[in-house]
Amino acid sequence: MTMFLLLTSLAAASDVTPQNWQTHPEITEIRILRKTVEKESAHPTWRTTKENLATCVGQYVKKRATAQDQKGTIRRYKAEGSQEGIAFWTTQYYDNDGKLRFVHLKLTHTESDATANYTSFLDVHGDRLFEHVQRITDDEKLLPSGVPEKYIMARPDQIMANKSPCG
Repeated sequence: MTMFLLLTSLAAASDVTPQNWQTHPEITEIRILRKTVEKESAHPTWRTTKENLATCVGQYVKKRATAQDQKGTIRRYKAEGSQEGIAFWTTQYYDNDGKLRFVHLKLTHTESDATANYTSFLDVHGDRLFEHVQRITDDEKLLPSGVPEKYIMARPDQIMANKSPCG
């Protein structure tokens, strides 16, 4: 039993790599969090909001939605829109304390139809543990190699409190 605990501790302390990311304990914990949020968000004590927004200069999100737990903490944020010739769809998950832990992002270059899916796993401090990029139809690599900061919503409560500049 002691050897098992030691091995478990060592595995958790090791870095997430392209070789171990699918089975790494920290990544597994984030996947469980994501599944739990999806399951719990259907519970009647959770509140969901959806907004359709007008687009204009400075406003690129067309739709956004949140799921809040019974304490009012945003646990899931979804958004879609387009900016500078790139359409985006994102779903982001937060832990019990409202810390961002997982980002799924899909980007499509509107002229070439190049598409890439991104997943980013973040630790309890908000630092990126690992990112995985799957280029669906982006042979020319028109899209970024990682999740751009402008798509990471660390504080969705502030984003949702901001009213659209479109009026």
